[in-house]
Amino acid sequence: MRECKEEIIIKGTFGTPEVLGYINDDIQYDKDTKERIISVGRVHFGVLYAIPTDARVIEPNNQLENGQLKKEIKQGRLMKINELEEICKNPNWEVETWTQIALESIKRLL
Repeated sequence: MRECKEEIIIKGTFGTPEVLGYINDDIQYDKDTKERIISVGRVHFGVLYAIPTDARVIEPNNQLENGQLKKEIKQGRLMKINELEEICKNPNWEVETWTQIALESIKRLL
């Protein structure tokens, strides 16, 4: 819940979070190694939660922090599951593997 409140603005109420699963993606699927950048999957272990909400608007929390505009999330909004699937399948979009893994669990939930 702390991460949600830190990184996004939810204009609505929160329900009780439910753990959907865990993400441990040690395999390098992206192009990061060519640029000498370590991907998130190689250095983090994830917990995937579903958090019920009555919100109609969820957006990145791009507020000032220490005089700098905080931009951890470039863009975000609520989407339909078929929109997410299309983004993950589209070769013109670079989607991190954690998102692809999470999508399968979300589809099972819905």
